[in-house]
Amino acid sequence: MYTVYVRDTDLSLAGELRKFTQLEVTLSYGLYGAGSWSVTGPASGHMTRLFEPGRGLVVVDDRGVPLHSPDGVLIAGDTEDDGPHSWSADSAGDAYPGTARLTGADDLAVVEGELAFPDPALAVADQGATTYDSRSGAAETVIKGYVAANVGVGRTTARGDTDVPDARLVTVAPDLARGSASSYKATFDPLLSIIRTVGQTSTPQVAPRVTQDSGGLLFDVYSPVDRSAEVVFSRRRRNLRAYSVSRSAPTVTHTVVAGGDTGTGRAYTERKDAVAANQWRRIRRSFVDQRQTTTVSELQAAGDEELARGRRSGVLSATAVDLPKMRFGQHFGLGDWVGVEIETGIVLVDQVTAVKITIGDKGPQPTEITIGNPDLDPTTPEVFARADRALQLVSELQRRTGG
Repeated sequence: MYTVYVRDTDLSLAGELRKFTQLEVTLSYGLYGAGSWSVTGPASGHMTRLFEPGRGLVVVDDRGVPLHSPDGVLIAGDTEDDGPHSWSADSAGDAYPGTARLTGADDLAVVEGELAFPDPALAVADQGATTYDSRSGAAETVIKGYVAANVGVGRTTARGDTDVPDARLVTVAPDLARGSASSYKATFDPLLSIIRTVGQTSTPQVAPRVTQDSGGLLFDVYSPVDRSAEVVFSRRRRNLRAYSVSRSAPTVTHTVVAGGDTGTGRAYTERKDAVAANQWRRIRRSFVDQRQTTTVSELQAAGDEELARGRRSGVLSATAVDLPKMRFGQHFGLGDWVGVEIETGIVLVDQVTAVKITIGDKGPQPTEITIGNPDLDPTTPEVFARADRALQLVSELQRRTGG
């Protein structure tokens, strides 16, 4: 059902990994970051190849997952943590090679680890003359522009590092101008933060994906699909093992976004979630400082992002069963909207944000599907969430000081 390969440093397949005791694959909707994998087994054979930095794993679903990958690849990515590697004569004997556990991320991590320079044509020491890298256009155009300039195979020599000539880069797929009109001003912003802001506020959403292609890595985007009419998980359909639902009042329903300039010349705009405000019969307003721009679309996007961050209603996790007529990769994919019918008969609709597949000694376990924003956990004390947001704002202010 699943085939596991060890990937060499040049992205070629070094061989099939067969002797493992457990494999975990966690696929993530790209707007929330790279997915991950971990494998545990005897420290011998192809398993030892994974000990070398730059090598990784490729996991293939032999049944095919066309909505996720045309080649059936569930995940592919480099090893990031080698260990623990353990052995004990008391428990295993002299002949046993010991046990190893290795973990890694999918290839989106190549993009996730980089920043968007204010001037991507220059090295770090030469930055300063340009305050922002400003881009506008369709969401896909903006995202791919930043990725190509900062981690694409065609980026300038100055943007790279001659001391690290073998650093992984991506080829950016042709721009199809998907998504709504967007704009962004970057100054050492994490690339994934830009992708998330632009992709999440676009209509339709656009999300990143990195796949292995012709000996290289290909970066592209896609738009998730609303499949909630035909993909519903419920006890009645026998495709739902468990669910957990938490509903909390939103922390923000209205945002006041302040743009550039000062005093009477400063531009203000308001964004609101009237549905949530009416539902909870409460208005909670927050202030968003966007002094680096006067572009209306950027102000609106910042307000919408703050609303999304404050929307805590309907956080849902579900453990679903992979059935032939409703299976991940064939009937729904990451980011798609699906339904979960709870005991009251209400069907909750939200996005598939993560899929976890575990293969152990007894074969594959039920697929765990996370539906809903994984960052919005109502059980986390609000003071912690506010502190985390404050740190983000300080980081943004540090990057933009002097703009």
